[in-house]
Amino acid sequence: MAGNGWHTKLAPDQRCDRASEIVSRAIDQLQEIIGVAETNRIIVYSPAVASQIPVSHAANAFNLLQWITLNYEIVRLCALWDKGSTDRESILAICDLLDDPVVVSLVSERLCQSEGVSQPNDYVRRALTRLEKAIRVTKRVSQSKFRQALLRFRDARVAHSLTQSPNAVSIPLKYGYERRLLTASVAIVAAFNGALRNSTFLFW
Repeated sequence: MAGNGWHTKLAPDQRCDRASEIVSRAIDQLQEIIGVAETNRIIVYSPAVASQIPVSHAANAFNLLQWITLNYEIVRLCALWDKGSTDRESILAICDLLDDPVVVSLVSERLCQSEGVSQPNDYVRRALTRLEKAIRVTKRVSQSKFRQALLRFRDARVAHSLTQSPNAVSIPLKYGYERRLLTASVAIVAAFNGALRNSTFLFW
């Protein structure tokens, strides 16, 4: 990823260390987002709660609650997918840090040390394959219509109230886009976590 060059000022070992730190934070963020997403599955996408709310002021309050909780999920997901920089702890920041053959080679060396082997074995090679795939998928997701739609919605309607550039292509937001971005996030962070921290985490 081209990014803004912030990551190129760091040495390979610093990039690995910083990426590992961000992965740890990303896991914490994802746990929170998953909790909100599962809540939204009940109060936004399921009639389980809505069917118990009578037509009254309570119904209006519940509609507002639905709107707020869904927007919060979108805001947190978009933050997790903000462009990488020195002050961002995002998936794109991790990708910036790792998207370099020298850095990937260092990740391989550290995995070998962790596994007590001098050369990559099958386990290390699988972890590196998942890492390289996660980098490719991150780049595709960053350009996906569902991420772009969520970011534009976040900026224009929820978090920042920014005016949209007249040259920007409007992508309508659809229900379920947030779920697609969350699912991709979990898979990507899991792969980064396995390679950088030689660890697994059960998200769901």
